[in-house]
Amino acid sequence: MRERDLVADQPKIRLIYGKFDAIRERNLNLHTAELRAQAAEEAQQAAEEAQREAEEAQREAEEAQREAEELAAREAEGRRLEAEQRRVEEERRRAAEADVVREAEGRRIEEERRRAAEADVVREAEGRRMEAEGRHAAEAQIAKLQEQLRLLAPDSAYT
Repeated sequence: MRERDLVADQPKIRLIYGKFDAIRERNLNLHTAELRAQAAEEAQQAAEEAQREAEEAQREAEEAQREAEELAAREAEGRRLEAEQRRVEEERRRAAEADVVREAEGRRIEEERRRAAEADVVREAEGRRMEAEGRHAAEAQIAKLQEQLRLLAPDSAYT
């Protein structure tokens, strides 16, 4: 048996042991409360750290979202610019084709004008030739008529 049990009969000793037990119980409760407070503080710190990490993760997610949106916008702009470039190139190609057609039409018209000018020159030459032939024929007719007149009226003023 323990010494305490032996003296448990004595009221003063029991009172002292009771006070000792109360102090020990109170110290134990204080230590438990301190441990609980420390655990609560550590839990609070862990919660705050988790909150900071969650906020950081949220910021990183938002930044990643912004970067993804910017990338998508740049890609869309790139596709729009490529489409615009293809459209401009197609317009240039069509304009070049139209220029070729206009040049060919211009050459055709110029050739027609040249041929028409050549035909005008040929017609003018033919007209001068016919005029000269007509003049020669008229002169020959006049000479023939003058000869006839001279034979018919040798003393006439027309001879």
